Amino acid sequence: MPSLSTVSESAFSLSCWFDQMELAESGEGWGCWCERHGVYVAICEELVAAISAALPRPAVEMAAGDGRMAAALGIVATDPAPRSGVLTLDARQAIKTLAPANVLTCFAPIDAGIERAILSARCVERYLYIGPQPPAAEHWTAETLVSVERVLLTRLDYLTDFTRRTHRRRAHAVLLKRESHVVAA
Repeated sequence: MPSLSTVSESAFSLSCWFDQMELAESGEGWGCWCERHGVYVAICEELVAAISAALPRPAVEMAAGDGRMAAALGIVATDPAPRSGVLTLDARQAIKTLAPANVLTCFAPIDAGIERAILSARCVERYLYIGPQPPAAEHWTAETLVSVERVLLTRLDYLTDFTRRTHRRRAHAVLLKRESHVVAA
């Protein structure tokens, strides 16, 4: 697999990422490798295509970190402590400033109130969540995105016998949609 520093991650195929996972599992372990390389989600061609098909545009990725996923998707990236090419906005500021109808998060910090801000914002109609435990909220419907999960490889995943055949997924991809209500006059 080419070095992460020499090629855009999104240029890798899922197969290349599984090669890296198998290699890491036979050494330091996939989780340690991901930690060392700052990988939460293995961004690959297949994942970008699946998310692109599920996430309406325009969209904003919140808690985007270094913005790699947003860049691969061609959407706006925000983060309160960005690393490069990302707007310096926390979730509340991003909602107030950008008023996004469609939002993506990938492993947003659970203690930052990001999900609560997104789900309570009137402007947000769709929220694509990728992470360990999907949020539940009143007046929102949740749809598991099988097409995204099928190509989702994250730092939480593991292999039981060091081969991709026994890949165990520990993250979810869920599209939450705001329910529309008709108020009787």
